[in-house]
Amino acid sequence: MTLVKVSLVWGTLNLLWSFSRGAPLVCVITKSCILPCSFSSGSDPVLHWIHMTAGDRPVHSFYHNQDQLAYQNQNYRGRTSLFKDQISRGNASLQLREVKVQDEGRYRCYTSTMRGNQEAFVELRVIAPVDEVDLHQVKNTLTCSSGGIYPEPELTWSTSPPSDVAPKDKVSVQQTDQLLYKISSSLILANNTDLNYICTISTPSGSRKATMLKQNSMDVTGNEVTILCVDSNTLKRLTWRFNQDQVILTRTRTEVSVSEEWRQLVKDESKSGSLTLKDFSYDHDGIYSCEWIDAEETLITNIFLRKQGDPEKIKERNIIGAVVGVLVVVLVVLTSVFLYFKISKVKKSNRKNKPEESAGKLNSSEETPQAAESSRDETTQHFNIKDEKEMDYEEE
Repeated sequence: MTLVKVSLVWGTLNLLWSFSRGAPLVCVITKSCILPCSFSSGSDPVLHWIHMTAGDRPVHSFYHNQDQLAYQNQNYRGRTSLFKDQISRGNASLQLREVKVQDEGRYRCYTSTMRGNQEAFVELRVIAPVDEVDLHQVKNTLTCSSGGIYPEPELTWSTSPPSDVAPKDKVSVQQTDQLLYKISSSLILANNTDLNYICTISTPSGSRKATMLKQNSMDVTGNEVTILCVDSNTLKRLTWRFNQDQVILTRTRTEVSVSEEWRQLVKDESKSGSLTLKDFSYDHDGIYSCEWIDAEETLITNIFLRKQGDPEKIKERNIIGAVVGVLVVVLVVLTSVFLYFKISKVKKSNRKNKPEESAGKLNSSEETPQAAESSRDETTQHFNIKDEKEMDYEEE
C-alpha cells in the first residue's frame, strides 16, 4: 500500500515537471513549493541544487546517502528538504518552505550516479496575490490601499453607474525591505450620492476589488434598531464601524469581538451580518458602516441613522426654545421702552426751547422805543437845567 502511494506521488511530480518545462514554476509567498527534478536512478547518487540567479548559491546537497549542508547558503537554512525515500527511484525534487521573493529565479538540479551525470533547470516565479483591499473614508475623501503584494500591482477607480472619477493624487507605490509592494490612492467623493465607488487592485496573477455602496438613511422611532449588512456564505471577516473610524464589533468565521464602549448597546449580531442596537438615543446619531470581506471582494455599506420622537429630548428642546423666545421678547420690550423715553425727552426739550426763542425776539423788537423815550427824557432834563442856570444869572 505504501509503495502504491509513493508511486502515485512520484508520478504526480513527474507529471507536474513535464507540464512545467518551458514555463516557470509559480510559487506563492510564505507557502511551500516543490521544485521537480528526476534522474536515472543508480548507486551512490550525488545531488546538488544551485540557485543560479543569486550567483550560484548552494541550496541543498546530498551524497554519501545523507544531507550535506555545510556549504548551504544561510538564506535557505532550515527551509529545504529532499524526498529521501524516493531518491533511489530517481526523485531529486526539492521542497522549499516559506517561499520569499528572494527565492525567485533559475535553479539547476545536478545529479550524478555510477551510470552518469544529468542536469535539469527550473525557473521559479514568486507571487504574492492581493489578499485584501481596504477602503477608508475621512470626510469627503475615499482612500483605497493594499499591501504585501508581488509583483508590482496596478490600481484603478470606477463607479456604478459609470462617471468621470479621477484620483486626488497620483497612485502611490512603495516597496518594503521584503521586496513586497504596497499601493494606495485617494479620491474626492462627488456630490452625486447615487454612486457606488469601486477600487480594483491587479497583478498578473489576478485582481481583487472593494466596493463602497451608496449611503442610505433611516429614521429611528424607538429605542431599538436593526441595521442590515451584505449576506454571503464565504465570509472571511466582518467589521461594523461608527462614523467610519470607531469599531463597534468584528466577526470572523469562528468568533465575535465587541468593543468595550459598545458592549452595553449591542443587543445582537446575526450570522447574516445584521446588527441590532438597544437604548438608541440622539447621542448615537451618525453613519454606521458594515465592511464585509469574503473570498472574492470587499463590500462596504453605509447607513445614516437619525433618532426621531424622543419625548425627553423634545421636551428639553421645547423648554430651551421657550426660554430663548421669552428672552427675545423681553429684550425687544426693553429696547422699545428705552427708545420711547429717549424720543419723549427729545420732544420735551424741543418744546421748552421754542418759547424762549420767541420771547427773545420780542424783547429785541421793543427795546428801540424805550431807548428813544429815555433819550428824550435825558434831553429835556438837560434843557431844564440849562434854563434854571440862565434864570439864576439874570437875577444876579
